[in-house]
Amino acid sequence: MNQDRICILSHPDCCLFVVCDGMGGSDHGERASETLVNHITEWWDNNINRICDILSFNDIIDGIRQCITETSNYIWETTRENEFCGSTIAALLVKNDNYGIIWAGDSRIYEIHKRLFGLDVKQLTVDDVWENKAENIARKTESEIRSDKNYGHLTNAIGIRKSVALNIRTGTVAAGTLFALMSDGIYKYINRNDFNKCMQTALHEDVNNSIRLIKEIVDRNGAPDNYSIILVAESKQ
Repeated sequence: MNQDRICILSHPDCCLFVVCDGMGGSDHGERASETLVNHITEWWDNNINRICDILSFNDIIDGIRQCITETSNYIWETTRENEFCGSTIAALLVKNDNYGIIWAGDSRIYEIHKRLFGLDVKQLTVDDVWENKAENIARKTESEIRSDKNYGHLTNAIGIRKSVALNIRTGTVAAGTLFALMSDGIYKYINRNDFNKCMQTALHEDVNNSIRLIKEIVDRNGAPDNYSIILVAESKQ
């Protein structure tokens, strides 16, 4: 069962990109990711033409945040007792010179820029995992952290509890920016050097060819069927 879902929603003045990854250990991860994409798409279709020109960028971000929060509550409330249904989410809104990201879980968003030599690759999201909580790793060595049974376990996701804590970050889109949204089925099966080479291809040649190369690499490295990636190239004159 493929538990990943993506959506790309566009308007003349703004675009929204979403990657959701149903949690592999859940009973109905595919239902959570599907519900998220459906609710976000419905919100966009019903609201974006009305609000895009009259509301501020931050107000639109807040509207998306509210939609995701309400969807998380809906998934929680409609999941039967003794069942577990959840999904990660990484969402990117781009409007003119501004971007905003909303995430929960360990799906990631990267921001990539050309440098004189090589690339500047920055992970904008922070994985919601056990080892990224300071109280969990206090006074532990790196070896102890990596060998802990909780290492890599998600601490936050959509639909897994009554309320969700969403992470939000905003910034300015620079000329030539490339954004990469992906589930863990991508970044866990491609090393940094190969990833950077693929991003070079996206920036200098062709985005579709870059995605093809990434797919070849992660498949060769034994990635599961569940993986998703969206590349967003911002071109400015």
